[in-house]
Amino acid sequence: MKSLIPLLFSAVFLTAAPAAAQDNCGATGDGCQPPEYQKLLEIAATAFPDWPEVGYRTYAALCYEAKGQLRKQCFANPKKAAKSLKLPPEE
Repeated sequence: MKSLIPLLFSAVFLTAAPAAAQDNCGATGDGCQPPEYQKLLEIAATAFPDWPEVGYRTYAALCYEAKGQLRKQCFANPKKAAKSLKLPPEE
């Protein structure tokens, strides 16, 4: 039994380490995202105030992964980029 106690403490500390590494991530964890992704979230929130939050995150994720002209468009002309990305999806 005594040999299990150090093992249990080790397991607790190993599982707690990732959470400690994410200090200052914000309530939703957005602070842990790359700065460019955070900027895309801000752009979406400003350009599309009537979208739900999931729309902002979808826009940011698709734009962050986009390449070339579309990626540039995401920063320069969000409305045109959203149209190219087919956002918001038609219901």
